[in-house]
This record gives sequence, C-alpha cells and structure tokens, in this order.
Amino acid sequence: MATIGNIQTIKEGHSVKEAVVSFFVQPSIVDPLKYKSLILEGGRFYDVFQRFEPIKNISVSYNQTTEETSIKNVHVNGFKMVAFSDGEVLSLVQGINQFDKGVFTFHSLKYDSYNSFWKEVKQRASILASFDETTYLVKSFGLSYVDEFRALNPEEFQLSQIFNLESQFVPRMVSSSDLMDYNLSFHKQINDKRFAENLVIKIDKAQNTINIINNISFAILPMPFAKLLEDTSIDDFMQIAHDENKSLLISLLDHNVSKSIGL
Repeated sequence: MATIGNIQTIKEGHSVKEAVVSFFVQPSIVDPLKYKSLILEGGRFYDVFQRFEPIKNISVSYNQTTEETSIKNVHVNGFKMVAFSDGEVLSLVQGINQFDKGVFTFHSLKYDSYNSFWKEVKQRASILASFDETTYLVKSFGLSYVDEFRALNPEEFQLSQIFNLESQFVPRMVSSSDLMDYNLSFHKQINDKRFAENLVIKIDKAQNTINIINNISFAILPMPFAKLLEDTSIDDFMQIAHDENKSLLISLLDHNVSKSIGL
C-alpha cells in the first residue's frame, strides 16, 4: 500500500481494487451449467479456477393464510468460475443472462497492470468464445475500474486530502459530505471511437472508504465473439478506455495522490 499524508491506497503503486471487462452478447447463454467442464480435469481452465458456482434465480411464493413462504421455482441463470490463492479471490469469470442477452464478465481482484490484465482477459475470453458451438454476437463491451482509498487517521480525514475540489467532475458538496453516492453519466468521442462513460463516487466516512468507480462502454455492430477478439481494433478500444480512466482520475484527484499511483 502507498501512503500519501493521511491517505492510503489499496496497493503500492496504484489504487485499483477491481478491474472488469464485460461483453454483452446475443443470444442469451444457452446452457450455463455446461461451462463447468472447463474447470474439470482435462478442461482448459483446470489449472486456473478452483470453484464453479451456478447463478440461480429463485422465485418465492407467500401464503397469506399460513403466513409461510415457499420456493416456487429455481432457474439457473448463469455461472461463476473463481480462482483462489491462500484463501483470497484472485479473479473470476461470470456468464449471466439478462432477458434476451447474456453478459460475460472477467474480473481481477489482484490487479497489477493494464497490459497483464488485458492479456489475461483476451486469453480467457477466447477460450469461452470457442467453447460453445453457439455463435454469440457481441453488441457492446466495456472496461470498469474500482479504485479505493482509506484514511490512516479517520478523525483527521478531509476530502480535500484526496480530491481536486476544482475538478469539473467533483460535486461541490463533496467537501462537506460524510456519506455520498454520486453518479454522473456522459458520452464522449476520441478519434472515431464513441463511448458512454459512467462515474460513481462513493464516500462513507463511517466505514473509512472512498471508492471511485468508472465504466467506459462501446456499442458496435454485432460481431461474433471469437472474431472480435481476433480483431486488433479491440485493443484500440480498450486502450482508449484505459487512457480515459487515467485522465479522469488525474482530473478528480489531488495532484500528490495521482502522482503516488503513477498517473
């Protein structure tokens, strides 16, 4: 962890608690349970993930006469594969259905660098894309970062120690807030790439946490999942998203804080 005055980051050299890449596909995931074979002996994720979990939707009914509840229906709506080390979650891959589409997400909870993270995501996404005979078409994809900061001495903590209060992205009430969940969405274009960006600032002084969550997403003409991953343009999209996140943090954070996390 890095220390800047009264501020502490989640890790030495950066503040990323979690990084996520998401791919939104159609049709929805046909058979989520079949992905379990990937982590069994002989599967391509056998040495990567240690646990497979079905994601379930559970419908509950309530009897007004007896005032009892009962499970009406259980539907498997997705899956989760989890990698551990020394009892801690390192990374996970999820596939979840949302109405008429599916979402494949790739999470790193031990983020080291953008290059190593994106390389790992592409490798794992390629395995998923080639595993199912169904041709999934990607309609949009995105990159998200969750940055976290804490105060060494919460009683002396001031938000001006972490935020650039002159930034256009920092709400004016931030300096006087003990609890905040601020959400800002907007659209931008860099070169010929248009994208939607969503910024969330969560402050909870009682829990001594400040989270900055930034998501950048791109909508594209439907393209087969495997073909998209082979196209070098995906690297350009993701680099733009990564650079945009860095630019946003530079604007948001106090100069000394941004410098300490390599921005």
